Amino acid sequence: MSEQEKNNMETPEADTAAENTATENAAEEVNFTLTAEQMAQLEQVAKDVEGGRSLATAFTERGRKLFPVTFLETVRAGEESGSLDTAFDSISKHSAKQSKMRGALIYPLFVLIVAIVVVIVLMVKVVPTFTAIFAEQGSELPLPTQILIGMSDFFRNNIMIIIGVFAVVGLASKLYGNTEG
Repeated sequence: MSEQEKNNMETPEADTAAENTATENAAEEVNFTLTAEQMAQLEQVAKDVEGGRSLATAFTERGRKLFPVTFLETVRAGEESGSLDTAFDSISKHSAKQSKMRGALIYPLFVLIVAIVVVIVLMVKVVPTFTAIFAEQGSELPLPTQILIGMSDFFRNNIMIIIGVFAVVGLASKLYGNTEG
């Protein structure tokens, strides 16, 4: 590395250029998931940094609703320690892990939903058919069979309430998942 390159790296302009490059790279990585409003907020953050504000301050003031606290504090720590590129790399790795985790949970969730639908169909359509057959025979049924028939009757009589409960639980979990925790 030449002496001039070393001097350029030590100047505030070089630090600002490195921050701008890191900011642009981070913005490019998350660009595909941002709404127009979020992009406008990110552009304002970039203008604040160009105007002399620290990146962490600009993100905190403009992007508090855009980014989780862990993102903001990681940027602040990276900026204060002089390793902003490492901070953005850490954020990128964390985001990738979260994305993989969400992807890994999709299949089990799908299987669970299919299982619930199958159980409901069995309780509402299949068990009542057997109940009619058992009633014709007139014999005493074992306790587990009586419990199953009772559950089937409950499902048939309250199917709309059950569907409503599942809808409310699904909506509540979706809303809770969108909150910062």
